[in-house]
Amino acid sequence: MVGSTYTRYDDPLKLTLNRHLWSSDGWQITLDGDPDIRQSWERATDDRGFALTHCGRLARPDGEPFGFREAHEVTECLHWFLSFVRGRRVGIALASGFAEDPGPRPLQEPLIMHWGVTHVDQAAEVESWFTLGVERELDGLFRSCHRIWRDDGQLARQLRMMIGAYCVALDPSIPIDMRVLAGYIGLETETTRNLNRPTLKSILKDSRVPDRITDIVHGSGQPFSGSKLLVNARNAIVHHSTAGYPDFDRLVRAWKTCLYFLELLILRKLGHTGTFCDRFQAKAVGTRSNMPDTGTV
Repeated sequence: MVGSTYTRYDDPLKLTLNRHLWSSDGWQITLDGDPDIRQSWERATDDRGFALTHCGRLARPDGEPFGFREAHEVTECLHWFLSFVRGRRVGIALASGFAEDPGPRPLQEPLIMHWGVTHVDQAAEVESWFTLGVERELDGLFRSCHRIWRDDGQLARQLRMMIGAYCVALDPSIPIDMRVLAGYIGLETETTRNLNRPTLKSILKDSRVPDRITDIVHGSGQPFSGSKLLVNARNAIVHHSTAGYPDFDRLVRAWKTCLYFLELLILRKLGHTGTFCDRFQAKAVGTRSNMPDTGTV
């Protein structure tokens, strides 16, 4: 994940755009990406393994000490937030605690070391809503996410479910029709009723998410109803309609539609007013679109 600030490395001498600096509710978070991550990431994806991509620091701006229990809430929120940004469950592990002066080697002798704080998915290349240029918007977005985690337990639980379903729906090792169903489950958290087309259209309208989609990446540019396509595809999969089971191209479009709806609904809940990667509009890395306004529903 590209950062918003450069860091300097002396051996060999180079500057790398790999640092994120975020703050929220009396916490300061520094995330530094491995400057040579490309090589280790390629090996990890080839082997469907894992890679250490970032190292971080959690601190109080006033320099006051804090306990691991206090930090755990922040790291849990950070796990789900980064998982949504990346589209894969981003693991936070080997949390080490230090004090100002615990002994003769305060920065080498941690007071606490804790493995396995959160779960992690195997390395895989996926396309989430995040792209180059959005990194400078993550500080405010994380602050909003952390506010929800701290103050609104019901919404936090729903976001965990939606983000978890989103990551499963982006898992390339799962068949495409099962990924459609995974994303659909994430959308079903929006209602206690059956998620049929009228209900989905109502949810989209209330959240200012467009139902009419124009696909300029793989389509002809002819607008289509996302709710109609998605609900019909889901019903055909679940009821295994042999007469009208979607072909691969239709499944891919339903899958992309489901991801698109999930991304925008989650971003709305986080109060995002900036940019995102619209999977139906972005033909190159770094292509960003503004959040839809109320006139596009």
